[in-house]
Amino acid sequence: RDTEERQAWALLNGAFTTTKSYDNLSIINTAHPLAGGGTYANSPASAQAFGFTSLQASLERSMLMTNERGLRIRQVPDTIVVPVQLSWLAEEILGASSKPFTSDNTPNVLASNRVGLKIVTSPYLTSATAWFVLTKNHKLMFFWRKRPYMDNDFDKKAQTAAFMNFFRFGTGAFGWRGVDGSTG
Repeated sequence: RDTEERQAWALLNGAFTTTKSYDNLSIINTAHPLAGGGTYANSPASAQAFGFTSLQASLERSMLMTNERGLRIRQVPDTIVVPVQLSWLAEEILGASSKPFTSDNTPNVLASNRVGLKIVTSPYLTSATAWFVLTKNHKLMFFWRKRPYMDNDFDKKAQTAAFMNFFRFGTGAFGWRGVDGSTG
């Protein structure tokens, strides 16, 4: 199970560097080229720590995403992925009915009951500061080629036991749309 988790989360662990999209850029990048000309950023120009305003900016980038011709496409953010170290802050930001870290009673527009965001905390993320916003239409994939199969054998004469576990799976990033984030 640990192998499955590490390989699946490697897609986000390498999202800023080694996990490539069809445009041969990292899946989170500030300069994804568009076929109709221009570029699109699914990351802030400079790294931003996870917080209320940086999360708001990420949600806006996701909701204003365009297709290759520059036309708006419907990308609704639904998941925030954070490492364990940021899970408490994520709960404070999305769980409070009032805007966190202010003395007035301004309504919290990011409260999870208002925008429908869920928090996923992963101990497999290797950065303590990187965070991600995913939409329902993201193209990060984990697929089974052969589900885990376990078998065993016992040789009575030699008094030995043999155990076998076999599985095959694949992972991949088939597109960059639907993923946004920052290194923190």
